[in-house]
Amino acid sequence: QPPPQYYQVGGLRIDTRKRRASVGERWVTLPPIQYRLLLALAQREGEVVDCQELLRLVWGYEAEEAEARELVKVHIRQIRRRLGLSPEKHNYIHSVRGFGYMLAPPGEN
Repeated sequence: QPPPQYYQVGGLRIDTRKRRASVGERWVTLPPIQYRLLLALAQREGEVVDCQELLRLVWGYEAEEAEARELVKVHIRQIRRRLGLSPEKHNYIHSVRGFGYMLAPPGEN
């Protein structure tokens, strides 16, 4: 079964056919790793996904927790910057300290 054409989490949309994302009207094409990372979180909306699992899903390899956490953190920061997400206004990617990350609408963490 093919994936849905769109994932939507609040005002954040991910277009799986054109491999792009938007918050509001502006569509952004993310680099492949960042797109796959955002998509992996969208596929498990509302669920905390640990960094080692994200590393396996997105990069396809195993690593120590500290390495996974640092690598994922860098790319999450870049996704937030590219999409114009900020903790005050559009906090869709929630960091769950000591566990991982969760994609959810702002205020639903």
